[in-house]
Amino acid sequence: MFFMNKWLFIVAVQCALFLVPGSFVFASNNQDSLFVALSKMNEKNRVTYINEKFYEFYSDDFDLALKLGAEALDIAEKNKWTELEALTLKNMGIVNYLKGNYDVPLKYYQQALDKYEQLGKRSGQAEVLKEMGNYFKRVNRHDKALEQLERAILLCTAVNDTNCLTASLDIKGVVLLEQGKLNEAEAMFMQEMALLERFGNDKALSYTLTNLADVAIGKGSFDQAESYLQRSTAIRKRLGDSHGVAININNTGEMLLKSGQAARALPFFEETLQKTAELGFTDLHRHAMQMLSETYTALGQHEKAMQWLQQSYALKDSLFNVERSRQVAEMAEKYETVKKEKELALQQRQLQSRNFLLSLALGGLVVLALAFGFVFRQQKLKQKQLKREAELKTELVKSELTLRLQSERLRISRDLHDNLGAELTIIGSSLLRRAASAATETEKTEMEAIGNSARQAMSQLRETIWAIRYEQFTLQDLSEKIGDFAARATQTPLNICLPEQNTQLSPAQTLNLYRIAQEALNNAIKYAGATVMELIFELDKTSGHLKMILSDNGKGFDTKQGFRGNGLENMKARASELGGAINIHSELAKGTRIMATIPL
Repeated sequence: MFFMNKWLFIVAVQCALFLVPGSFVFASNNQDSLFVALSKMNEKNRVTYINEKFYEFYSDDFDLALKLGAEALDIAEKNKWTELEALTLKNMGIVNYLKGNYDVPLKYYQQALDKYEQLGKRSGQAEVLKEMGNYFKRVNRHDKALEQLERAILLCTAVNDTNCLTASLDIKGVVLLEQGKLNEAEAMFMQEMALLERFGNDKALSYTLTNLADVAIGKGSFDQAESYLQRSTAIRKRLGDSHGVAININNTGEMLLKSGQAARALPFFEETLQKTAELGFTDLHRHAMQMLSETYTALGQHEKAMQWLQQSYALKDSLFNVERSRQVAEMAEKYETVKKEKELALQQRQLQSRNFLLSLALGGLVVLALAFGFVFRQQKLKQKQLKREAELKTELVKSELTLRLQSERLRISRDLHDNLGAELTIIGSSLLRRAASAATETEKTEMEAIGNSARQAMSQLRETIWAIRYEQFTLQDLSEKIGDFAARATQTPLNICLPEQNTQLSPAQTLNLYRIAQEALNNAIKYAGATVMELIFELDKTSGHLKMILSDNGKGFDTKQGFRGNGLENMKARASELGGAINIHSELAKGTRIMATIPL
């Protein structure tokens, strides 16, 4: 397609490489710091860290990424860490593909796929198949690309991996678009758009809308293409993507010009020119000048068309560029039909003289701008490298702190289980044995009660150990734990409803919510005589709050008379500890509804 975003990407990369040699090379002192930091990690942490940061490494230096990837692969193979080995193989395929070593990636991808199949990891298989599809698209083997992408889509759907699914649909849509299969491509992009809208991924959605505009233009549906571009532009404006907005405005103008609506296209190119001047977006600024020349030509205003074409060339090359001179001559021929031959010759000589001087002046300004830009980029690069080194050190400190906290959490949970848990078990067993041989019935009853209390304390201790053992839990983990408690405590069924997004919870949030649910279920079972109980989790994305709602159809109680006992007050205290609140609604003979709301 003719859109500016693809053309501009190539030009931008070429300009960056020309103006700032070595701008993508990882500084040697930064590399030294990286290797020192890696040398202090154990082997497993080193392999994990390299794979987590692989994108950052190859974004700066392909050779560095390949070197670190080879080291991680050797360690993973030596220790038989199959899943880490598969992940590293996939990343090595990606970096070789991006570097242009097209004879290498397929070998890495196939080995990674074999490892994931051996492990039965369908999510890993899906990611590799998606990358294989992208590789085959790049080497123009569309049939193989579609085959791998179809397998990836099936696996992504099976494991409910939305990011993998939308990326696979997008690549498949582009392959079908390149093949000219517009209806099939449109179906892929529409399916991708529905998922992106559902999960609120606006940045990716803006690119999908541009792809749909490409399809609409291929079908000659220019009004629909314009609608897609307007939606994409609105998203990019909301995200603050000024460069993307400028590109979309230019694309809309090109679409209108291609559809024969030159008069409507004109203000879009003028707006593009204004925005690119504000942004310093030189390549698109010059391209908009060329499009203005084509637009005025289509409108029959050849004098203005020639002026914009000359300005475009003055910005890009010298006045005597051969190709530019040829096009100026063609414009002059069209203009000769409007003016007399003598007047045109005089005006053309004057115009050439002025433009020659203007080109000399612009050429000097361009040279100064390039020199200033080079110095500025070098300074900016140095600051960026220093910032990245500081961020890397901070990240390493955070990683080490997280590992130490996890180790301490595990140690505390083991000590509680092995020491306090063992003591409670011994106490409970001893009391029950003593109760069996008690002299009186009263003594037996008291000992059995104390033994039961010890067993209850042991049960609560196990739940506390479960909650502090890990750094994070999910709503799925919490709901399963509450379900287990309900199943042990009663025959009454507990219906559980979870949101689609599996939210992360801290240990404190997990334990307090579990205790609140435990108390509410106990009340429903022991006092309310409930036959139906329901647990619902709701996530309010606007306020960032989580709601846990427990309801039953029991006999209820009169809330105006206040709360009896400590249970309900304890629930309020636990919610308050999390920065939240408890809301209790109960009606006699109609049941009780308890809602805990906490911030995430």
